[in-house]
Amino acid sequence: MVLEAIIDPDRASANPWAVAILSFVFVTVAVFSAGYLIKESTSMLIVALVAIPSVTLLTSIFDKETSYDYNNKKGTLTRYLPVVMVLFAYFVGVMAAFTFYFIVMPSSETAVLFSQQSAELGKISSAVSGHAVQTLYLGDIAGAFEFIFTNNLKVFLILLVGSLLYGAGTVFIIDWNASILGVFLGNMACELVRNDPAKFTIWSGLGSGVLNLLPHGTFELLAYLCVAIAGGILSASLLHKKYRDPEFLVIIYDVTKLAAWGLLFLAAGAFIEGTALAGM
Repeated sequence: MVLEAIIDPDRASANPWAVAILSFVFVTVAVFSAGYLIKESTSMLIVALVAIPSVTLLTSIFDKETSYDYNNKKGTLTRYLPVVMVLFAYFVGVMAAFTFYFIVMPSSETAVLFSQQSAELGKISSAVSGHAVQTLYLGDIAGAFEFIFTNNLKVFLILLVGSLLYGAGTVFIIDWNASILGVFLGNMACELVRNDPAKFTIWSGLGSGVLNLLPHGTFELLAYLCVAIAGGILSASLLHKKYRDPEFLVIIYDVTKLAAWGLLFLAAGAFIEGTALAGM
């Protein structure tokens, strides 16, 4: 395919924000194609159309990392930081695109195009309200941390297993979560403008949503990307029979450290969000 061939792994690592622009293009093509291909379950089709061209790019990145020169003296996180930045930029690009189209397109169209994301956000809202989370954990940082960390750990483990089994195919899970966050931010901005037009514009409403997510969301995203990279690299190394090479032990070591860093980032994000939830 043409779209995913625009940026090769070396260019992606050197200029990760070009990947963000490319992922925005992927979403644009998907949004305007999905409505013509199928009228039902359009929102899932959009995510699939974004993931399909992304798999080739991410597979080539994972393959490149399995042939890395392991004789260098860089630490694990330093070694894979360019890949983390590429996936971070990719996620931001997908999320920004979903936010953009949710805001600029008529509500009659967004209700169809992003119906599954809106339904998922409704389930999350109902679950939180149903458990009276804010009241239950008020003043209880440990309880709030456990609640948030446990829920985020489920996503973490799904990404780990998915990346091991499907390699770069786990990008579908990344795209799905990016689309939910994008719709959340777009909906929040629109709601703030509707409820208080004198105080909020679309941009200030969007900024408010981003600032709410940024403190804990950055760490959570880093956690998910670390574990996705760990599983993807291990999957690629097994596919290419790297277990026959002496460097395979180094790959296992790096994968373990990436997963451990992911857990630390996950805990940091849960602590920040738990502190806010507990009202501390």
